[in-house]
Amino acid sequence: MLAVTLVGEHPRWAAPVVNLTEAAAVRDTAEISRLLEQGDDPNQRRPVRPGLIGNDVERQATPLEAGISIGRPDVLRLLLEHGASPSPSEWRRLRCAAQALQHADVVAALDAHRPVAPGMTCRGDELLW
Repeated sequence: MLAVTLVGEHPRWAAPVVNLTEAAAVRDTAEISRLLEQGDDPNQRRPVRPGLIGNDVERQATPLEAGISIGRPDVLRLLLEHGASPSPSEWRRLRCAAQALQHADVVAALDAHRPVAPGMTCRGDELLW
């Protein structure tokens, strides 16, 4: 980063643009914070480049889905504290995915932001990754 500050960006290799979901997928809490401060919507689905979530397939995902896929409760807490608000059915699906992936800390982070009265059965839910 110091080189970029001293001489600017390289004319042929511009810095890649990362959206909020991709920042969550790569655990970049500084970039997540910056994007949220700029007003990015933490509930919006965005394209994610191949290989950042799961396999080498481009997909659409929310930042919360990306945070769950990597098992980072700090990413989830940051998003939830800055306006991510899944519906009860979406919250249940995310929690079931975190449970299936055995991310106990992520399940606890989701439980701290539990919406009113969602059903808790995980049978029949499809995982994104």
